[in-house]
Amino acid sequence: MDVLLRNVRPRPNGTVDFLDTAVVCSAITIGSAANSTIQLLGRSVGTAHAVIATAGAGFKITCRHRHRVTVNGEFCVTRNLAAGDKIEVGGHHLTIIQPPAGFDCAIEVRTNSQIGASQFEAAFATDLDNTWLSKRSASWLLIAFTVSFMLAIPLWTISLHRHGSMTPRGLPDDASWSSGPLSRVHAQATRDKCAACHQTLFVQVQDNACRECHKTTHDHVSAELRESTKVGQQRCGECHREHYGAEAQLIADDDAMCVACHAHADEKFASLHVQNVAGFAPQEHAAFTVSLQKLADTSADGIVNQQWIRYRVSLAGAHEQSNLKFSHAQHLDATKVTSVTTGQALGCGDCHLPTDDGEGFLPITMNNSCSMCHQLTFDFSAPNRQLPHGKPADAILMIEDYFARKFSDPAPATTSKATRRTPDVDRDPSRNRDVDICNASAVICARQRARAEVENQFIGRGCVSCHVVLDTGSPDVHERFQVTPVRLGSDYFPDVRFNHKIHRIQGTLTGDAACEACHRARKSSEAKDLLLPELDRCLRCHRDKESSKRSAPTTPVSAADVLLSDREKDKFVTLQCISCHLYHPTAVLEAVRPTE
Repeated sequence: MDVLLRNVRPRPNGTVDFLDTAVVCSAITIGSAANSTIQLLGRSVGTAHAVIATAGAGFKITCRHRHRVTVNGEFCVTRNLAAGDKIEVGGHHLTIIQPPAGFDCAIEVRTNSQIGASQFEAAFATDLDNTWLSKRSASWLLIAFTVSFMLAIPLWTISLHRHGSMTPRGLPDDASWSSGPLSRVHAQATRDKCAACHQTLFVQVQDNACRECHKTTHDHVSAELRESTKVGQQRCGECHREHYGAEAQLIADDDAMCVACHAHADEKFASLHVQNVAGFAPQEHAAFTVSLQKLADTSADGIVNQQWIRYRVSLAGAHEQSNLKFSHAQHLDATKVTSVTTGQALGCGDCHLPTDDGEGFLPITMNNSCSMCHQLTFDFSAPNRQLPHGKPADAILMIEDYFARKFSDPAPATTSKATRRTPDVDRDPSRNRDVDICNASAVICARQRARAEVENQFIGRGCVSCHVVLDTGSPDVHERFQVTPVRLGSDYFPDVRFNHKIHRIQGTLTGDAACEACHRARKSSEAKDLLLPELDRCLRCHRDKESSKRSAPTTPVSAADVLLSDREKDKFVTLQCISCHLYHPTAVLEAVRPTE
């Protein structure tokens, strides 16, 4: 059977190394003998202590020579095993784990750290004087075998493979040089062909080989900016360690790697003005900054500039130039606004629909968000006739065409009742009166009524209710008004990851209450308010794993900065740098789409 043995070796710094070994055997022997499948040392471990063999669809452990083992805390001589069972032999711990693809059985081995060096020496003592081999002849035989089967023959098979020939069966190839199994993703991508990554013999895997597959992965610091820093270029393989087993983690997640540079950002990134970050704890992480956009200045001829400029500022006191007029406080007030369909108060989820990945939300648009409650009618006698949204010139033409037809049509349309509110919900009730009575000709009356409605839309209570409108004063109504473009940010933190799905519960708060724990929407009366939580809000729930080892600041900035007791620290959810930040930046940090 094919067996995967995973040796767990803790390091002094608290991390753990995993060394996987693939073994093919009929049964797994456990003992202190050198030929044991799993060699365990110690006075209480017999030479042939126990054996694990197949038993039907599972496995069974049987002790030898009156030895005993402990399985899940109970002494036994023989017992059937299943995934998750824990075996103790002389202070050594074996765990039956779920075997990966290609293996019949997998065992995790944690050896007893109290075993002395003398026992290792005794277990591996060898004396050739008692054999027919001499040291010299054995050495030459071993050298010849090693050079032939581990160097010459693999090199020959590599040459055959690269020239398109098949490798003869039974001969060792370059797989014999592997220091351990590949991770699952690399094993699938390379199909276990070493040359896919090791393109040059006896040379470490180079970055070019990695980039052949990872074409969209960018350097942590681009080549253009690297010259302005004191950060060197690391080889991909220095952080992404391979050959540690199918389940091994390829991504280095140690905060120390990040803090080594970012705690001294003023020295490492002086010209880039990067803020110092020593961890995620009070007074150790820099205040949040936000990525915003604004329109370039209006041109000299009064034309609204369509060019958006991206800039970054501190979140504290920042405002967004969305060019939209909107009040969260009003829409969340049940005494002022209710749902058209249910009659209940509006909630966050009525407008903000999460994306499939849980990172952000679908763009807020007129068609997808606002039109459920608001319609763009412009004449009470025709509530089904609506203006085209986002096209001011077409809206003016529609108004003119509509009133030209209305004043020239001898059979006026029947007035029907509007089903939804218009955006200018507080419009003057006097507009309900019949304002279409005109004693002049149909053409003059239509022009007067159309002009009055255009001015109402762009000056009174129509389009101007939600949009910023520029009145140029032109006598031509078609050139007089310009609507400033609206653009809502889709990602205010383009280089940060945040999952809204796992934050839908805040302590005992759920639903809208959980949203409002971070976003103070009920206190916002203007669309320029960002409503984004600052650093202090995140520190109420999160810390990095090393923060408990550091001392408290001398002068706390707020109640959240006071050093907490061990019991209080348990309430924090641990974060690492890569929990929020991408080590490899994306090519385009923020893809912004214009709002309709």
